[in-house]
Amino acid sequence: MAKSAQSSRIDLWARRLNRLPRPARILLSLVVTLELVILVWLALSQMFGINLFSTDSSLTVLLVVVLALGLVFYGIAWWAMVGFDSDPEHPWRAGTPAVILSILGVGGLVMVLVLGVLGLVLKYVVYQ
Repeated sequence: MAKSAQSSRIDLWARRLNRLPRPARILLSLVVTLELVILVWLALSQMFGINLFSTDSSLTVLLVVVLALGLVFYGIAWWAMVGFDSDPEHPWRAGTPAVILSILGVGGLVMVLVLGVLGLVLKYVVYQ
Protein backbone atom coordinates (compact mmCIF):
# COMPACT_ATOMS: atom_id res chain seq x y z
CA MET A 1 0.00 0.00 0.00
CA ALA A 2 2.82 2.43 0.80
CA LYS A 3 4.50 1.51 -2.48
CA SER A 4 1.43 2.46 -4.51
CA ALA A 5 1.05 5.77 -2.67
CA GLN A 6 4.69 6.61 -3.40
CA SER A 7 4.24 5.55 -7.02
CA SER A 8 1.13 7.68 -7.39
CA ARG A 9 2.99 10.73 -6.07
CA ILE A 10 5.79 10.17 -8.56
CA ASP A 11 3.21 9.79 -11.32
CA LEU A 12 1.50 13.00 -10.20
CA TRP A 13 4.75 15.00 -10.31
CA ALA A 14 5.71 13.35 -13.61
CA ARG A 15 2.41 14.49 -15.12
CA ARG A 16 3.10 18.02 -13.87
CA LEU A 17 6.55 17.94 -15.45
CA ASN A 18 5.03 16.66 -18.71
CA ARG A 19 2.86 19.79 -18.87
CA LEU A 20 5.90 22.07 -18.79
CA PRO A 21 7.04 23.33 -22.19
CA ARG A 22 10.41 22.16 -23.47
CA PRO A 23 12.23 25.51 -22.84
CA ALA A 24 11.04 25.48 -19.22
CA ARG A 25 12.37 21.94 -18.74
CA ILE A 26 15.70 22.97 -20.31
CA LEU A 27 15.92 25.92 -17.94
CA LEU A 28 14.98 23.72 -14.98
CA SER A 29 17.70 21.20 -15.86
CA LEU A 30 20.24 24.04 -16.15
CA VAL A 31 19.25 25.53 -12.78
CA VAL A 32 19.44 22.16 -11.03
CA THR A 33 22.85 21.51 -12.59
CA LEU A 34 24.15 24.90 -11.45
CA GLU A 35 22.91 24.30 -7.91
CA LEU A 36 24.59 20.90 -7.74
CA VAL A 37 27.83 22.24 -9.20
CA ILE A 38 27.91 25.05 -6.64
CA LEU A 39 27.38 22.56 -3.81
CA VAL A 40 30.07 20.20 -5.13
CA TRP A 41 32.47 23.13 -5.58
CA LEU A 42 31.91 24.31 -2.01
CA ALA A 43 32.19 20.79 -0.59
CA LEU A 44 35.41 19.96 -2.45
CA SER A 45 37.05 23.29 -1.65
CA GLN A 46 36.30 22.84 2.04
CA MET A 47 37.35 19.18 2.02
CA PHE A 48 40.74 19.95 0.49
CA GLY A 49 41.20 23.30 2.24
CA ILE A 50 41.40 25.32 -0.97
CA ASN A 51 40.84 29.05 -0.67
CA LEU A 52 38.26 30.10 -3.23
CA PHE A 53 40.04 33.39 -3.86
CA SER A 54 43.58 32.06 -4.30
CA THR A 55 45.47 31.93 -7.58
CA ASP A 56 47.45 28.72 -7.09
CA SER A 57 47.23 25.58 -9.21
CA SER A 58 45.10 23.67 -6.68
CA LEU A 59 42.21 26.02 -7.40
CA THR A 60 42.65 25.43 -11.13
CA VAL A 61 42.56 21.66 -10.66
CA LEU A 62 39.45 21.99 -8.50
CA LEU A 63 37.72 24.12 -11.12
CA VAL A 64 38.56 21.66 -13.91
CA VAL A 65 37.18 18.76 -11.83
CA VAL A 66 34.02 20.73 -11.01
CA LEU A 67 33.63 21.71 -14.67
CA ALA A 68 33.85 18.06 -15.73
CA LEU A 69 31.33 17.06 -13.07
CA GLY A 70 29.07 19.90 -14.21
CA LEU A 71 29.08 18.61 -17.77
CA VAL A 72 28.21 15.11 -16.53
CA PHE A 73 25.45 16.53 -14.30
CA TYR A 74 24.04 18.53 -17.20
CA GLY A 75 24.02 15.48 -19.46
CA ILE A 76 22.11 13.51 -16.83
CA ALA A 77 19.76 16.43 -16.21
CA TRP A 78 19.10 16.81 -19.93
CA TRP A 79 18.38 13.10 -20.23
CA ALA A 80 15.98 13.20 -17.28
CA MET A 81 14.19 16.50 -17.95
CA VAL A 82 14.31 16.97 -21.73
CA GLY A 83 15.27 13.64 -23.21
CA PHE A 84 17.05 12.66 -26.37
CA ASP A 85 13.91 12.05 -28.38
CA SER A 86 15.16 11.15 -31.83
CA ASP A 87 12.10 9.02 -32.51
CA PRO A 88 9.02 11.18 -33.20
CA GLU A 89 6.72 8.20 -32.62
CA HIS A 90 7.91 7.89 -28.99
CA PRO A 91 8.28 11.43 -27.57
CA TRP A 92 9.89 12.07 -24.21
CA ARG A 93 7.72 11.53 -21.15
CA ALA A 94 8.65 12.49 -17.60
CA GLY A 95 9.32 9.61 -15.31
CA THR A 96 10.99 8.79 -12.03
CA PRO A 97 14.39 10.26 -13.04
CA ALA A 98 12.79 13.63 -13.82
CA VAL A 99 10.96 13.65 -10.49
CA ILE A 100 14.13 12.70 -8.59
CA LEU A 101 16.05 15.44 -10.38
CA SER A 102 13.35 17.95 -9.42
CA ILE A 103 13.58 16.84 -5.79
CA LEU A 104 17.37 17.20 -5.92
CA GLY A 105 16.87 20.68 -7.37
CA VAL A 106 14.59 21.76 -4.54
CA GLY A 107 16.96 20.25 -1.96
CA GLY A 108 19.95 21.90 -3.63
CA LEU A 109 18.20 25.26 -3.69
CA VAL A 110 17.40 25.00 0.02
CA MET A 111 21.01 24.05 0.81
CA VAL A 112 22.45 26.92 -1.27
CA LEU A 113 20.10 29.41 0.42
CA VAL A 114 20.89 28.07 3.90
CA LEU A 115 24.63 28.17 3.22
CA GLY A 116 24.33 31.71 1.87
CA VAL A 117 22.36 32.93 4.87
CA LEU A 118 24.73 31.16 7.30
CA GLY A 119 27.70 32.66 5.51
CA LEU A 120 26.24 36.15 5.79
CA VAL A 121 25.29 35.68 9.44
CA LEU A 122 28.65 34.23 10.44
CA LYS A 123 30.54 36.93 8.51
CA TYR A 124 28.43 39.55 10.28
CA VAL A 125 28.97 37.97 13.72
CA VAL A 126 32.72 37.54 13.24
CA TYR A 127 33.32 41.12 12.13
CA GLN A 128 31.15 42.74 14.84
